[in-house]
Parts: sequence; structure tokens; C-alpha cells
Amino acid sequence: MTYEEMINDVLPENKLLETLLWRGFAAETYQSGLLLHEHTHEQDAAILIACGLDVQKIERVEGSDRLFIAPQPTPDSLLKRIFELPPRNGMTGAPDIDDAFETFKSNEFGPRLDTEGLDRGTALLIKALNHAGVFTVMSCDGHGLKAPQIWLRSRWDYLWCRHVLHEVWPLACRQNPWADCKLPDAVRAACEHPEGALWKFSEDPKAGWLRYSFTWEEPGFDEDLEISNPVFWLIQSFARELLRSKTSLFLRRKKAALNKDAFLWLEHMRPLAPGLEASVDGCILYLLNCGKQNELKQELLDRLIVLRMQIDLFDTFE
Repeated sequence: MTYEEMINDVLPENKLLETLLWRGFAAETYQSGLLLHEHTHEQDAAILIACGLDVQKIERVEGSDRLFIAPQPTPDSLLKRIFELPPRNGMTGAPDIDDAFETFKSNEFGPRLDTEGLDRGTALLIKALNHAGVFTVMSCDGHGLKAPQIWLRSRWDYLWCRHVLHEVWPLACRQNPWADCKLPDAVRAACEHPEGALWKFSEDPKAGWLRYSFTWEEPGFDEDLEISNPVFWLIQSFARELLRSKTSLFLRRKKAALNKDAFLWLEHMRPLAPGLEASVDGCILYLLNCGKQNELKQELLDRLIVLRMQIDLFDTFE
């Protein structure tokens, strides 16, 4: 995706916002300027100031201090400079990996990351996933030349990310700007599939802290712009939907309400039995109506009722 391809047909008043979002700076319109997302890394302000933007700190916007980009002339040369900001190569070392469920639950957000440390094609997606409570540890799209791949911190982030994708991907696809265009069959299938048909989740026990990941699995992605450009549009739509206050808040509240049993159910049973909700209901009814109650039956009944409530949480999205 080039700057010229991205900016084509964008209204002049929207060019700065589109450029920021495509490079991975989460922003939204506010009064006569733009607001950077509340989870923005402080280094991002320095990057944008160095590019020539007027970035100011304003207090107590929607409950938190925010960074405001004041209105100003934004020639194409400035916008292209922002869009083409090169990612900072290299790593700071392996992250502190903790696979405990309690650690996953205690982190409302993933890490706060600066944009220069992320490839352009996945930068906004990484920030959106972390804001939805998915803890990422590494990502790569080959500087826009390879299929995106993202690594996750723990088994629980892996399961939660799959659920987030299941919930939000179809909504984002319906809103993407390529929806009425002629798409390659593979990309069209990914739009129509409820979980994003071509996102592949994988687990490699031998990979250490890179054990859990997901990637776009379309053959020919690296060579075919007719596939790669629409995919990056879809990723942008998905990331923008995740960053919406209503969506991200709902997901984080859902994460806070879930328990370990629900995650284990999601991992082992749901892919095999889409109608498992009815089976759980049947077990509950059976235990309620079969003979005398004892401590073992009551404990099993209690666990099934809690599990059924957790399943309802997974299946609710408004």
C-alpha cells in the first residue's frame, strides 16, 4: 500500500486523520482538530512534533488527559512523511511471559506501544488489540510486503484474541470501504466468514515466548497487490471498530466477567459442538430432576450454571 493508493479519493479535510490511522496513530476528530487515543504512548507526540504537527496536551477529555493536534495546513509532503515513517528495527529483548490466568485477568489493557516500533500494516491493529485486552508481544508484516503475523503473550490472550476476532471481524467487514468493490474470491470469503476465514491461529510449544500466534494465510499474498491491499483495508476497518469506545469498553467488561471454566470451554468444546449451549442446559435440567440431591450433584450443578452464564457472556455482543 502506497501513500498515493491510500489517499486516493479521500476528502481534503480527512487526509490528516486517514494518514495518521494508516500509519498506526490512533486518532479521532475533536472540535476543529484531532485527538490522539487515550492509550497513546508519549513517544508518539514527539514523533508527530518532529514531523511538523502542532501537538498539545489538554486536560480531562472524557475523563483523562489527551493529546490534541491543532488544525494547521497539512501539505502532501508532510502527510507522506508521516505515512512513510520507517519502523524501528530491532527488539528490546524477550518479554516477561506469565501464562497464569490471574495475570491475564488483572491486565485490563495490553502494553502501551509507540508507533515507530510497529510495521505500518499492523500498527493500528496491534494498538486496537491491546486496548481490547489482548496482550501482544511481537508483530510483523515485512514492512507491508508479507502477510501479517502477530504473536500473543499467553494461552489466555490467544483464546481471548480468537473470541475478539469472532465478535468484531464480521462487523468490521460490513463497514469496510472495499465492500462494494470487486474483491478477489479469497478476500471476499474472508469478509463473509463469521470468524475471518483466512486468519489462522497456531500454537508451537517449541517456540518459547513466541508459542502463540495468528497470521493471514492467503497463498499469493506476498506477490499479489489485488489481495494484499484489500486485506490491509480490512485490517484497518477491524482495528478502527475495536478502537471505538463502545466496542472496546464492552470487550474489556466482558473479559473482566469471564472465568477460567468459560475459557476452557471455548478452547476445547465450542469448535466441536456449536450447539453445546443446549447440551449444558440439558445437563442442568437432568441434575435438577434426577433423584435426591447430594453434595457431588450440587457441586456439579453449581459449576454448570456458572458455565452457562459464562457461555451467555461469550455469545452476547451489542
